[in-house]
Amino acid sequence: MESDADRRRRGGAEDFISRLPDEILHSILLRLPSTAAAVRTSLLSRRWRKVWAHMPELVLGGQSPAPASFALLDSVDSALSAYSAPTLRRLEICLDRGGRFSFPARRVAPWLLFSSQRLAGGLELRLPLPGAAREGDKEDIFLPICERATEIKLFFSASFVLRPSPTGSFTELTELVILCAIMDGREMGRVVSSRCPRLRKLVIVVQLVAACDVSICSESIKSLHYYAGAESGSTRKLEVVAPRLTKISVSLATEAYIVAPKLEKVIWHDDPYYPSRHQFAVAGRHIQRLWITQSAVLLMRLFDTVNELRLDLSIPQGMEGYMSFLKDTDKLPVCETLSVSVVDHHALAPKMFHLLRRCSCIRKLKLHLGHGPPLKNKNERRVYPKETKSFTT
Repeated sequence: MESDADRRRRGGAEDFISRLPDEILHSILLRLPSTAAAVRTSLLSRRWRKVWAHMPELVLGGQSPAPASFALLDSVDSALSAYSAPTLRRLEICLDRGGRFSFPARRVAPWLLFSSQRLAGGLELRLPLPGAAREGDKEDIFLPICERATEIKLFFSASFVLRPSPTGSFTELTELVILCAIMDGREMGRVVSSRCPRLRKLVIVVQLVAACDVSICSESIKSLHYYAGAESGSTRKLEVVAPRLTKISVSLATEAYIVAPKLEKVIWHDDPYYPSRHQFAVAGRHIQRLWITQSAVLLMRLFDTVNELRLDLSIPQGMEGYMSFLKDTDKLPVCETLSVSVVDHHALAPKMFHLLRRCSCIRKLKLHLGHGPPLKNKNERRVYPKETKSFTT
């Protein structure tokens, strides 16, 4: 009989790793960069052939060096078809967001159906951005009920019209992120208001099928980022009634009525704020963080004290722009931290001295100097880096 020493001399040392239980092998495979790397371990031996197919997490497409293609879609289909476990803790399918590869909604629908049947955890689906869709290129894609999903993050193509299932509830869902899809605003409001009883975080950055009123009434939501307009205009009226809401960011709402007695952080970063159109019903006149642009300075009048006040300023050159800045910032809330972001550096010192005189009690000053061509008039719009990342990560 061949001894262990003889076997080692022949390069056939006993494989102790393969003797480990599946749970430990899964923990090893989960440390690999992607499911594709885990699948390649099937070549090691017969013991490893189907170990990956029972992993609690699948990460597909994200490590591919090539841009998205039909071959990559086929590989995702094959991996999901070969997966054997009845329950999946996490599914991540990431295709190249920077590419211009487009494909029909029917290639994505089976992935969502798989999630509705197997997922008991988080789903993240990132598709390429082929650009703005023409009317004839738009396709409906249905989001089935995922009763056991706790997180759903959909980074879609601008050609997909997302249609949630008309019945059922996302009973375990706590976080919902939808970016770049097209949605019916009223349908979206009904889903998050009555069919997501545990939803705590909602990020909506979509194009509406048509300008309409949107109503979000939730007992559970704590964080809301809303950026939804239609080709024909903005959301007509956004109504938010959320007794537990602590953080909100709103853009593209012609009118807004927000009832949030526990509100702590407000971001009004892209559009002007008009007190007659945008109304807040809050508990007090103190807030932890307020982030606004110069066109929304009237929002400061709702609060006497702010822990951190962030002002993003882009002032047109000339006396008219400077005088408008002085008028808009004549009265600031008492704040501990003042954070100022300035795109145009002209007259920087007078601007800062003016703000410091109005905020004499601050303990910390943050100054961010950006770059950009000077604005010609106060109605011209500056495109700022979006704050979406702070909501989605």
